[in-house]
Amino acid sequence: MNAGSSPPIVLSPLSGEPARPEASFPTAFLINGYAEKGIDVRRFFAGLDAITLYSCPTTGYRFYDPPSLAGDTEFYAALSAFSWYYSPIRWEHEYAATLLSPGMRICEIGCGQGSFLESASRAGCVCTGLDINEKAAAKALERGLDVHTDSLQDYAARRQSSYDAVLAFEVLEHIYDVRSFFHSALSMLRPGGKLVLSMPNNDAFSYHFDAVQLLNRPPHHMGLWNYRALLALGRFFPLRVDTLEFEPLSHFKPQWIDALLRARLIGKYGELWKNLPEEAWELCAAPAREWHPFLHGPSMVAGFIRL
Repeated sequence: MNAGSSPPIVLSPLSGEPARPEASFPTAFLINGYAEKGIDVRRFFAGLDAITLYSCPTTGYRFYDPPSLAGDTEFYAALSAFSWYYSPIRWEHEYAATLLSPGMRICEIGCGQGSFLESASRAGCVCTGLDINEKAAAKALERGLDVHTDSLQDYAARRQSSYDAVLAFEVLEHIYDVRSFFHSALSMLRPGGKLVLSMPNNDAFSYHFDAVQLLNRPPHHMGLWNYRALLALGRFFPLRVDTLEFEPLSHFKPQWIDALLRARLIGKYGELWKNLPEEAWELCAAPAREWHPFLHGPSMVAGFIRL
């Protein structure tokens, strides 16, 4: 860019409007953070000293640009080697199950090895899954599930108005082109069908105290969703919000709250908090312990009705 020229205009992938730069992060921080886990992400940041987080002025949706920052198959294969990355039992699975009824035809986007589909099938739903990870899809097929490795767009083109519910757990935040996702997912639903999505809650208590958030930035996450952005979706797609539910922080033990507070305060203020007497720490941590059953946790589920 020439001296004195304006920075490039970046459009929101949700609304199409010019977005505002909100913050920037050095790529060395991300590269080194993943290197400590044995994952090489340098290819995503070639020629970039920093990446920028943008916000959509009318929806509050925040996203990273350019799209090339998004993780590829090799990146997710490396992450899936960690036992903590895929959990077969999640709070959002339990909540989403309450939105389904026996006999419903459902499709899960990004179904992985099929844990939720297997449970929904036992509950009487007629289940189909999509996952472009061939190894994960193979595991799901071994469980006797109907799972396909097509892209969402290709599969949706052949399954117009075919389902009573379409679900995606912790998928949307990885996608840059969210408009294509919503158009394809909604096209598979019959009118009145349900679109059920879970994603990280970026207004959660834990995110305010986690200064690192390595997995909440590229190449892992491309979009940061919150309550306001979800409520705005009806402006752009034929849907209405039916339910918004937040994971209760009470799922987590008070000791976890203590550890989170300690890590954040020590990281921000250093030795002053590290050497704080236990009696003084108790005075600081007690309010968080008292209120934690009423605070929102790190995940949320949004249910929509296709119009």
